[in-house]
Amino acid sequence: MTKRERYKFIGKLAIALFSKDIKITLTSLNQILKDENADCGSNRGLAKVVKTSYDYFKEDSPKTSSAIAHTFTNKYGKPAWK
Repeated sequence: MTKRERYKFIGKLAIALFSKDIKITLTSLNQILKDENADCGSNRGLAKVVKTSYDYFKEDSPKTSSAIAHTFTNKYGKPAWK
């Protein structure tokens, strides 16, 4: 999976989860990506990917970037981008 494909996958997943008011941790997201052969190793690396995914959609699809910002959390339940 290319970086762009990973960003799009994260965006689609965020929209689906956000529509059902579901939040998941970076650890859970990383497991999903691992199942897709696109894991990021550590959660720290994944947090950077989530931030980049947010930036990727920021201008063209603000709803997707908003879903990314609100769907993925750290282990304390805080937004992953903080």
